[in-house]
Amino acid sequence: MDSTWVKEIIGNNGEMLGYLVHRYEDLANVKIIDENTVQLYYHHVVTTGR
Repeated sequence: MDSTWVKEIIGNNGEMLGYLVHRYEDLANVKIIDENTVQLYYHHVVTTGR
């Protein structure tokens, strides 16, 4: 069964920018570039159910 994580995206000045919702199995990374730019890296890991 998949589990989902919710993480807050916090800027350099402590300001809340939003949320990232992703599966536990997937690889996700958020990088704050500047005050107007957020870079999201997301890799969906394929899983098979049995």
